[in-house]
Amino acid sequence: MFSKRQLNVCTLGDTGSGKSSLILQYIESFFPETFDPTVEDYYNKSIEIDDKSYTLNILDTADTDYIDENRRSNQLEQADVILLVYSITTLESFQSLILLHEKIKNSLCDFNSKPIILIGSKNDLENQRQVSYQSGLKLSQELNLSRFLECSAKTTYNINEIFTEAASLALKYQIEKEQKTSQDDKIEENEQEENEQDKSHEQVVDNQIQKTKEAPTDDTISKKQTNTISKSREIGTAQHTANNNKNINEHHEKNGCCIIM
Repeated sequence: MFSKRQLNVCTLGDTGSGKSSLILQYIESFFPETFDPTVEDYYNKSIEIDDKSYTLNILDTADTDYIDENRRSNQLEQADVILLVYSITTLESFQSLILLHEKIKNSLCDFNSKPIILIGSKNDLENQRQVSYQSGLKLSQELNLSRFLECSAKTTYNINEIFTEAASLALKYQIEKEQKTSQDDKIEENEQEENEQDKSHEQVVDNQIQKTKEAPTDDTISKKQTNTISKSREIGTAQHTANNNKNINEHHEKNGCCIIM
């Protein structure tokens, strides 16, 4: 069976920032009237991007007081996109995102490529606003974040837009990461081939050097040639002496003489 590509979203924010409410509104079309601090919840929903279906996995992280840093780092590494959520009615939740952003930066190896969306929730509570829209936009620009949006889980304002944008950024991040991995693998393969070629060339050079060492030098050849000539002369002289002696003996035998050698 064909498996849909999984897109992972990680939401972060202070207690009471409204992150759980905006997720529940998107997943279940439900707005909780009472506040319940999040321990940790996972949600998933199918989403269409350019006529293709994907599964959007959404992690509603535990509030800051309930989670250790190692677990948080693992969650950030697995995410394809991160949502930083604050409440426009609480200046403290907005200011805490600066420190949270710094922690994310220190936790991620690929921080510069990981998409992050800044979200100001509870947009419907305008009369309680402590953080202006311009302040949110300015912070997103200063931190070089991917996008800034305000929303309301109660009125559903920008709820679908947030997760549609998150899914698109997550997909783009995955594709670019896969391409980079493929390029890195190709570079590694080329390096291995070059190393093998270098080793092969070195072996050829070593063999040539060894053959050169084993090959006779001109002095060696000259000595061998001299020895061969000397031996030939010695053999020739001995043969000539033997032939002379033989001829003398035959001559004396013919003349009736006997010579004792």
